[in-house]
Amino acid sequence: MVILIIVFVLVVGLIWLPARSRKRRKDAEAHEQVKQDLIGAESDVSDLDNAVVTTSGPDVSAEALKANSSLSAARKAYQAGDYTAARAHLGVVRSTVAKANRKLNIVP
Repeated sequence: MVILIIVFVLVVGLIWLPARSRKRRKDAEAHEQVKQDLIGAESDVSDLDNAVVTTSGPDVSAEALKANSSLSAARKAYQAGDYTAARAHLGVVRSTVAKANRKLNIVP
């Protein structure tokens, strides 16, 4: 009876540990990917902010405000470990910056 319990515990351990390791690795990869995306988005938003200040052409201040707001939400989600929400907010940042660039006739 004791041998069966030991075998059962070993089998459960052999199944559980690799699954836990895979989850940690996926979380680490997601963390790093979102971190890199945040760095790129911060650069894009900074460029957009500079365009708002220096450009006398079309007004893109609404897009800059939306991009900054979404970037802030992405940072908060990233810090909370919610990488799916962070990616969604970063998608909004990318589309907003692209829209502003089209208004400014800047081809990315």
